[in-house]
Amino acid sequence: SMDKQGLLGYAGGNNDNVLIALQVETADCITNMEEICAVPRVDLLFLGQNDLCVSMGLFDGKYDFPDMYKSPELEAATNKLIKCATEKDILLGMFQFGTDRVTEFLDKGFNFISVGNDLHHALTQNFAHKEALVAASVAANKPWAPRHTNMPFGGAGALAGHNPAPDGITVEPSAGPVEPMKSVKDALRAGKPKFGIFVNSHSPTVAEQFAHAGYDWLLVDCQHGPMDSITMSAMLCAIQNGGAKSMVRVAGYDDRNGIQQALDLGADGILIPYINNAQEAAAGVSCCLYPFGKAGTRSVYFPQRSMNKQGLLGYAGGNNDNVLIAL
Repeated sequence: SMDKQGLLGYAGGNNDNVLIALQVETADCITNMEEICAVPRVDLLFLGQNDLCVSMGLFDGKYDFPDMYKSPELEAATNKLIKCATEKDILLGMFQFGTDRVTEFLDKGFNFISVGNDLHHALTQNFAHKEALVAASVAANKPWAPRHTNMPFGGAGALAGHNPAPDGITVEPSAGPVEPMKSVKDALRAGKPKFGIFVNSHSPTVAEQFAHAGYDWLLVDCQHGPMDSITMSAMLCAIQNGGAKSMVRVAGYDDRNGIQQALDLGADGILIPYINNAQEAAAGVSCCLYPFGKAGTRSVYFPQRSMNKQGLLGYAGGNNDNVLIAL
């Protein structure tokens, strides 16, 4: 913190350059609001409606979701917060999911507003893309529906998961084992689209969020993203947990270690960039395939994550057909 200004330049004047915010998210906090506002040097009071509603008992069956956010009890608590903060010249802030009520709270004096978090923004964009992909697939006469998801609310009716689909197609939760990659390849060859996204954020949390959001596949981009093998392993676990297929883009056809690591850690497919000739293509393909029938040069090792469900023979014996190799 002192790198730019030094000890005296930073510490000498930094009390004025720190914003001190207290989160308002319990019924007790509202009860004691006058005393809290009397504490010196509080800059901002930040309203957390979710936990405040829970603390006030508004999620205990009195209201259907999301009616508690416009309940008279929450409004009274918010008005008390506004009154006490205004009397002590304390700033007001809050967390919202989205922008629907921003104008309302700006008018109430809340000028420091979060409109969601990183995953919420990604999920919202995901919804828009899925709807567009459904429409595009129908227009191309190749109707596609995303895998079932309970996100965002997991309720019933209007609060059920976001599951757009072409007319006549119902998206149901998966009742059986995860589809093998060979079935995915067969579907592609039959002209059925499979949509996915590249993941460059080196975040298992982001990967898992999108895997649960309904895409068919996610690609961990180790060519351009800052993923080491440990992070990649966690991301592949997260993608599998969400039910999507996993791909990894490696550095090139000669990235034997990267290809081996990705497949051993459970990737369902490999994307190999910078292919210039048949020799490079053959070398890259060889790294992806076990040597059964002299198909390839992938090393066989046990135990490893990719074999956890099927064991050595169950996985290695049939996996050459279950790897998607893309150049």
